[in-house]
Amino acid sequence: MKKTAYILAAAALIAALSGCSSNAGSADTTTAPEDGVHTQVAYEADEKDDTTDEAIEFLKTKVPLFTKYLEKRMQCPLTFETEVEINGEVFKTAMYIKDEKNICLSSTDADGYTSRRVYTPDMLYVVLDKERIVCTNSMDEATIKEIVAANMLRIDVDEAKEMEYVDDYDYFRDVLYKHEIIYTEPGVGSHYFFDENTDELVYIANSNSVTKITCLKNELTESAFVIPEDYEVKDLYEYADELEAAGALQ
Repeated sequence: MKKTAYILAAAALIAALSGCSSNAGSADTTTAPEDGVHTQVAYEADEKDDTTDEAIEFLKTKVPLFTKYLEKRMQCPLTFETEVEINGEVFKTAMYIKDEKNICLSSTDADGYTSRRVYTPDMLYVVLDKERIVCTNSMDEATIKEIVAANMLRIDVDEAKEMEYVDDYDYFRDVLYKHEIIYTEPGVGSHYFFDENTDELVYIANSNSVTKITCLKNELTESAFVIPEDYEVKDLYEYADELEAAGALQ
């Protein structure tokens, strides 16, 4: 039961997915730590004009490879899979976006415990493969659209212009990469390592974590949206009450 609780908690990390979004004001948000674990250049603006296009043009002059990565991340359909190392443990995250009304967020912890949150226009399914349980909760379409939009990334041009940028070559884990750094404040930032030949993003690293990009493409992974028919179905809130009663959410 405690493993299940860990999965549900770990799933909250998926929206950030390797530090690309703080998703301010979104309906399904992950707040970035203040120590620079997550890059703050990309976020979903709340009650502000969307200046993403202008910011992208600015970033092209500073960190062109990071900009190329962002442009791919901002399109759907999207398959985005990572392996994240934190405190010596490795867990996997994945984001699959079909369109503005359908998204799947997945997390697998270091012990192989997996959860998926599959949002459809009228329902949230939390699929727990280890327990063979599907938790359900009704959702309204407007909320789903907010969740999808929050994960598609938006960039505020004024904030982008306040960052500091470095563009060079550097070794990471004994391999030479094209290297770009984005500093959100003096001495605090994230390092982006790109394949020397393909310019594809391979690693995002900072003082607290290393994220390996295992798949990033504008293609849909249909299997992510399949809800198992042979799993036990429970109401999400009733299942949470079960966990709390068992002491698994303490």
